[in-house]
Parts: sequence; structure tokens; C-alpha cells
Amino acid sequence: MIATGQKTPFRAPIKWVAVLGLGLLVAISLGSVLYIGFSVATKNTNELLTDKVESTLNAISSQVDKHLRPVEHQAVQIARSFESGDLTLEKKDRLQSYLLGFLSAAPQVSAIGFVKQDKRMIAITRQDMQLFEGPWPGRNSFSQVFQKVIIDKKSRWEPPVWSAKLEQSIATHYMPLYVDGQFVAILVQTVPISKLSRFLSDETYLHGVPFIYYDENKLIAHPMLVSWRPLDAVDGASIVTIPDIGEAVLEDLLAAKGFKPEILSDLKDTQSKFVEMGERDYLVFTRPITRYGEVPWMMGLYIDARAEGDTVRRLIRAFIAAVGFLILTLIVAMYGGVRVSRPIRSLASAMSQVRGNKIRDIADLPRNHISEFDEAAQSFNEMVDGLRERDLIRQTLGRYVPEKVAESLLKKDGALSTEETVATVLFADIEEFTNLTESLGPEGIVNLLNAYFSAMVNIIERYEGVVTQFQGDAILATFNVPLKNSQHAANALKAATEMRACFLTREFAGHNLRARIGVNTGHLIAGAVGAEGRLNYTVHGDAVNLAARIESLNKIYESYILTTQSTIDLTDGIIYNYVGETTVRGQTTPVKLYTLPEPEESE
Repeated sequence: MIATGQKTPFRAPIKWVAVLGLGLLVAISLGSVLYIGFSVATKNTNELLTDKVESTLNAISSQVDKHLRPVEHQAVQIARSFESGDLTLEKKDRLQSYLLGFLSAAPQVSAIGFVKQDKRMIAITRQDMQLFEGPWPGRNSFSQVFQKVIIDKKSRWEPPVWSAKLEQSIATHYMPLYVDGQFVAILVQTVPISKLSRFLSDETYLHGVPFIYYDENKLIAHPMLVSWRPLDAVDGASIVTIPDIGEAVLEDLLAAKGFKPEILSDLKDTQSKFVEMGERDYLVFTRPITRYGEVPWMMGLYIDARAEGDTVRRLIRAFIAAVGFLILTLIVAMYGGVRVSRPIRSLASAMSQVRGNKIRDIADLPRNHISEFDEAAQSFNEMVDGLRERDLIRQTLGRYVPEKVAESLLKKDGALSTEETVATVLFADIEEFTNLTESLGPEGIVNLLNAYFSAMVNIIERYEGVVTQFQGDAILATFNVPLKNSQHAANALKAATEMRACFLTREFAGHNLRARIGVNTGHLIAGAVGAEGRLNYTVHGDAVNLAARIESLNKIYESYILTTQSTIDLTDGIIYNYVGETTVRGQTTPVKLYTLPEPEESE
């Protein structure tokens, strides 16, 4: 009930609160307009810059493919010529003629050669244009490459190295050659890649610097590589790194974490980051090229944001300011919303507890300064008090009649109609219970039965069954009455199987029990029976009697669960075994009996 003596607080109509909330609505609307305007400007700038970056990286990727992919195609042609027999290492004149033709067809290739298994080489270079034969002049690590190519049986690109003879970096392509499935040699093509650096230096890239590198800092192409030369390079032994050419900005940018600019989130297969470095801001874009070696090449571009007219930086800072304004607006809105909506949320939470039948856990809602909220809180408190009284009655009644019957009585003002219907009856009886009563004594028997009945009722009710009677150590349960369920036959068999599994896996008050179960489906009558002023809900009919009698037949068939044809006919997907046909007392026709597999067998 409502506590007396409470002072009624000052209460304001909810329309006043709505008027005050209008100011917040105006602030949110203004912020939305500003945000929409900024979004349009950001989108346009984003699309323009994204298109420029995409076209730049696509141009670099296209140039790399244009320079290197013909080498791969040429390698395939040479391999096919060896496989067909048009080319052999023994016919030197024909081999030289073919290789000169290949050099003409691929001007980017500086040398073509064949390394045999004895590490001797037959090759021709663009400088000499004459076939020569001798030991492999390259690095010692070629032995590892040789083995990889033979084992993988695939062509491969090796990472670029510096060629002192050509005064530039070269990339080397290897392909194994086979004739009739037998290894002949490895085709080696060297490709100078300074042309890539010249291409990067000749183009204008958004006031930025393009580059290609791999493995964190090993440089492949950069505008500065066009004129750069090492002081003491050994042919084929050194790899040009970013620090070697003095590109400190690129080195720092690649090492910096930065943050991803959201305005450039539409770039495809491209990583981007914004880096603040001293008084300058940079945008860095990188995209992998995976087809030219085990370690992916990374092509990229970094842009001085200030050189681009500070457009990007202004947009990013404007974006940060807009986000800050939005956050501030949300904080204000949330604060006001929390204060105003707190009573509503308290009421919703309490109603949820009512829906979850947690009546006794609900605290009284406090008084409120808003009149409508205060009236709702007081009405709710009175409703909960009434529900607690009703729940107390239902719980008390539910101890003496089935829970579902108690609920039905309360819904129908204490009246429970008699009904005739088709339902499934489950009858269970403890095996050798008489011997237990003699050994346990009264208190032990009560503890045992309480533990047994609690476990069995939980299982039965989980399958929407209702225990209508406890008869000594026996249980009589019904499915589909009084709680309707179209799957009552299957649910009864599932409940019986789980009850049997429970006997096999647990003890009751420290004792192992076994129970025999009978399940039957048929017409029965359910209703309240008894003397005036004292009624008991029960079920009657042949279906009930047959369930009890087939339970006792478990002794004859040495089984624990028996059911009838009428139950099996209403199930689908239940595994069962035919036991036999027998005459049951009280039945005019023989009854077909079935049993269910033991729980271990059905797993």
C-alpha cells in the first residue's frame, strides 16, 4: 500500500517539460543542419581527392605491369619452345637467334640466360648481343633460389638488387624448363627497373612523392633513384634502402602510426593515414602489389597537405570540430533525457519485473515532481500490491493442486470446467519401493520421495506436462490437459526418456532409484472431483487405466518404459522398438506395446 505521511512534492505538468525540451530540439536541429552542410562539402572533396589518388596509384600499378608482365609472358613462350623441341641448349646458333629475337621483343630485358643443374650458364646480354657459356656469375644465394624453383616448379621473381655493372637496380625472373617432364635448366631474365623511377619522376602527383618499396624500407622505385648511385656497391650484393638515398621524410612517414582519415575511406585496397610531422601534415597512401615475388611490393604516394592548399587539413579539422559539436550536443541531450526519462525507465523496468513474475522483488516507485509521472507511479504501486496478494493466493493454492490448475482457477474466478479430450497419460512407479520403506524409516522415505518427486516434476513440466496426482510413490501426469499442446504424445515420450536418463545419472537423497513408466494416449475426462468445499483435480477413463497397467507390464518384459500404438501413431521422429502384443485386463482387444531405447543407445 502507499506509505502515509509522505509530503506531496511540487508537481509540474508534462507540457512544461515539453516546452523546456524544445530548446534542446532546436540545438539538435541546428547541429544537424550544420552537419549536413559539412557532410556535403566533405563528400565532394572526398570524391575529388579519392579520384586523384585512385588514378595515381592505378597509373603506377599499370606502369609496373607494363614493365614486368611481358617478361613473364616471354618466359612462358620460351618454356613452350623448349617443350616442343624448337629450342635446345645444344643448338647454339638457333638458340642465339631466338634469344636475340626475344631481346628485341622485350626491350626492358637486359639479359636472358639458362642455368643448368651444374650451375653453368648459357646467356646473352643486351650489351654484347653474343651468346656465351660459363659458370654462373651471380650471387652465392642463387643455390637457394635454384632449389626453390626446382622444388616449386613455378616461375618466381626475386627481390631487386643493385647492379654495379648497369648502375641501377635489377629484378630477376626465374622459370624452370622441362622437356618430356625432365628438368633441363632454369630460364633467367634480368630486368633493370630504373625506368620505373623515371616514370615516377616525370609525372606530377598531386604535389606528392610516389614510391615503390618492399619489406619495410627496401626501395624499388623513387624519383631520387634516377640520379642516385652508391659509393661502394658490390654487383648483385646490395639492396637499396630508403635511408641510403637520404629520403628522411618517407622513412619517418612509413614508421609513423598516424590515424586513418575518415574522409578517404572509399579508397579501394588502399591503406591511408594522416601524419602530423613538425609544422607540416602529410597524407600517406599505400597499396600492395602481390604478383612480383614472395614479399609483396608496396606502391605508395605521400602528399604535403599544405601544398594542396590546406584543403585536406581544413576538412579534417572541420570534421573534428563537427564531431566535437555533435558530442557536446549529445551530452546535453543525454543529460536532459536521463533526467526527464528516469521515471519512465523506472516504470518500464518495474513492468518488466512484473512480466517476469518477480513481484516480490519490485520496490515502490518514488514520488515525482511531474504530476503525470507521480500519478502513474502511485497507480503502479497500488497495482503491484494487488498482484502480490494474488500471487500469494496462487502460490498457496499451487502447493495443493497442479500449478496450471491453480492458474486456471484464478483466471476463472475459482471455477474449473470439466472437459473430455484426447490426451497422453504418463504413469511412473518406483521399482522395489516396499523394500526401501522397510530399510529407510519414515523420515528417510519422506526425504527420498521429496527429492524424487522434485526431479521428476521438473522434467515433466519442462515438456508441458501436468502432475495431477501423487499416489504413494507413483506419479500420474497428463499432457494436453489442462495445458493444451499439439505435441503431447511426443512430449510425454521425451519426458519418459529424460526421466529414465535421470535415474541412470543421479542419486536421490543418497540412493539409486529405478522407476517403471507407462505412457498411453486416448480419450479421458478431466475435472474437479470431491466433496462439497473440498475438490481435487484428476483425470478418469480407460486411457488412464491402460497407462497404469502397461507400467506394471514392464516387469514381464524386463523394460523400464512401455507405450502403446495410440501414442506411437501421434509421434514423428521418435525412435522406438516393437515389444509385442498382449491382452490387458479391462481391454477388449489386444494392445501393441513398444519400448524406447535406453538413453545410452539413443545418443
